[in-house]
Amino acid sequence: MKKLRLPAGSHAIPGDVVTYRTWSHVEFVNSWPLDPRIRIFYASGGNTTAGNNVQGVYINIPRPKQYVRNIVRFVPET
Repeated sequence: MKKLRLPAGSHAIPGDVVTYRTWSHVEFVNSWPLDPRIRIFYASGGNTTAGNNVQGVYINIPRPKQYVRNIVRFVPET
């Protein structure tokens, strides 16, 4: 897996997987704004409450970029 991890400071693309610093969870990236002033990205995740206390699968969950520990790219950019 270490070979698939992107270097610190990299940006994610749709389909990348992120892990978080603050909780043990992984999600798929839907969109990652390249503008550094935009501090959130959107992800899809399962087995999550997405902040509303109802477990399920959620799409387009806004997440802070600062909480991302690792970005993993399984499919290379073409």
